[in-house]
Amino acid sequence: MSKPVSNYKGLISSLEKNIQKLTRETRLWSLIRLISFIVFVSIIVLLQSLHWIIILLLIYVFAYLFIQIVKKHNRLDKEMALAKRQRLTIDNELSSIEQHLGFKQNGEKYKDLEHDYASDLDLFGEQSVFHFFNRCQTEIGQELLSQRLKGKAMPPNVELFQEAIQELSDKTDWITAFESLNKKSEPASFDHNKLDEWKNLDISWSQSTPIRVIAFLFPIITILAFTFLCVKYSLFIALLSLLPNGLILKNYLERIMESSKIAERSLKTITACSDIFQKIEQSHFKSDLLQELKSRLFSESGNSSASLKKLDFYIDQLELKNNLIGGIIIVVSLWDFHIMNLLASWKKEHQYKIDAWISCLAEFEYLVSLSTVAHNNPDWVYPSFKEEKSLDAKTLGHPLLKPSTRVDNDISMDTEHHLRLVTGSNMAGKSTFLRAVGINIILAKMGSVVCASSFSLPNLRLLTSMRSQDALSESTSGFYAELKKLKRIIDSVNEESDCFYLIDEVLKGTNTNDRHKGSMALLSQLVERPSSGLVSTHDLGLAILEEQSKGKIENWCFEVEVNDNKLDFDYKINRGVSESFNATHLMRNMGIKV
Repeated sequence: MSKPVSNYKGLISSLEKNIQKLTRETRLWSLIRLISFIVFVSIIVLLQSLHWIIILLLIYVFAYLFIQIVKKHNRLDKEMALAKRQRLTIDNELSSIEQHLGFKQNGEKYKDLEHDYASDLDLFGEQSVFHFFNRCQTEIGQELLSQRLKGKAMPPNVELFQEAIQELSDKTDWITAFESLNKKSEPASFDHNKLDEWKNLDISWSQSTPIRVIAFLFPIITILAFTFLCVKYSLFIALLSLLPNGLILKNYLERIMESSKIAERSLKTITACSDIFQKIEQSHFKSDLLQELKSRLFSESGNSSASLKKLDFYIDQLELKNNLIGGIIIVVSLWDFHIMNLLASWKKEHQYKIDAWISCLAEFEYLVSLSTVAHNNPDWVYPSFKEEKSLDAKTLGHPLLKPSTRVDNDISMDTEHHLRLVTGSNMAGKSTFLRAVGINIILAKMGSVVCASSFSLPNLRLLTSMRSQDALSESTSGFYAELKKLKRIIDSVNEESDCFYLIDEVLKGTNTNDRHKGSMALLSQLVERPSSGLVSTHDLGLAILEEQSKGKIENWCFEVEVNDNKLDFDYKINRGVSESFNATHLMRNMGIKV
């Protein structure tokens, strides 16, 4: 049993015991709540002859005790729900390890055929890097992960991210609890347009002196008038005392309703994050990055979770008008004025902090995603960046392949004025090797662990030309699409140094003579620039470039053997030019006459 599997199963055992304990306690407090209610009603019935003041006092005491019992019961329910979600989170991680399954969101919407490398390296879509790596629940977290996979919004200091990821990867209980809290709140998206609508909402009228005086004095006058009229005359006459408050509310009703709608549709998503922010706030971190992210949730006026819980309470209070008793309370106390005043104060103090809180959550989701990958793959390593112009890796493999079937390779090459020409038969492993190198370069720049036992590299800009698709809407053939990619690579290496390109089956869309002549020209041009890369080909005639380039171009290959009429691939890269061919053999095996 691998270490991560053992860790997860240990957590499951602990969670099962906790769930059983919480189940017993929940049932007990549910029974206490029922019994306390029955006892109270019985006492009131039996003691109804007591003075009404004593009865009111008993009602008050019972109400207080009953509320405490309900709160305790609700806390236990909440803890049990979280434990069950955490159990489900761990089950998903075990499935990912044992069955090699991706997660719910595969990032299909982030596909970009015009990107430097995204479509060629299977970054998005089914069974993609995003599909296996993503643990983000929010759209803003997924957007951040997708942008960094594409090389945008990259960490300014990779070492800081590595330190943070390494710290979190050792806190299995913490990261699974984080994911579980995130699933609980389900903050699917943060609509910045709606948040801007809230920021631009003017509710300062609720803090004007006349409104504040009215909100303070009129409820007192109304209660006194109602009591007097009720005692002196009748309940019906007393109800007339509510009329002034009703008329005042009617005058502001449209404004209050509109403000309530905007507040609810704009802020419910962020208020749902209060529990997860509270977890971050209460956690102790050692790494500088985690401490800095945590500090974004604090200010002189308090922390984000407490502020959001207040905001959530205020928004809930705006819904009192939806029931009869709540409506009466609002009319008597002018409650909406008080809540709008509190909302205005909250808005003034916190509205410009929301973006920082959201970005903090996105960064934590990103770090938790990569920390989970690091925990689940303890044999992967954190790469190192260096000034020397060379890429060096030991036992480098494709991150998306099962460890049981993956074949790893070493690579050590200059990254300036250097090119490796990779030859080999069909299905020998050329394309997989190129993708393994490319994906691991991307992961390294993101601060993630990489699928290797050691990996060091300079800061490289990655470019690829591996898949070319016809575009009928643009009247574009696959060959022309490939030429566009190659032109982008040429322009990039001419404009800047430290480019690293991956070209699979160079000029595969044309005839043999054109391919050979064009490839010779292309490779000779590329190797003269201060860049480097890997180029795979079936054209063995290109091997002469190694001698012509005086070593700037090196020949490497994948071989295949035929044993007992079966193809035997070892998927290991070797120095030299391929001497094996298997196209006709594969055709015969499929029943095609050759």
